Amino acid sequence: MSDSARRDHEVAIARRLMSSEDAVPWLTLSEAITEAMDLLLNASGDEASLLRAHLDRLQQRADDASALLA
Repeated sequence: MSDSARRDHEVAIARRLMSSEDAVPWLTLSEAITEAMDLLLNASGDEASLLRAHLDRLQQRADDASALLA
């Protein structure tokens, strides 16, 4: 795949993940971050550690997607 085609593909994925439309049939990064934060409120021990790591990864992915769309 050419660099241009790869970038176009990455931008298309970022647009979907960062979508602010209400009725998309997939989980957006914003929704996933909110759900992880809600789960973290009642988590403890290993579960909380795993959720924090997952939340960090989701936030990093959101930051990367935002940078692609800037």
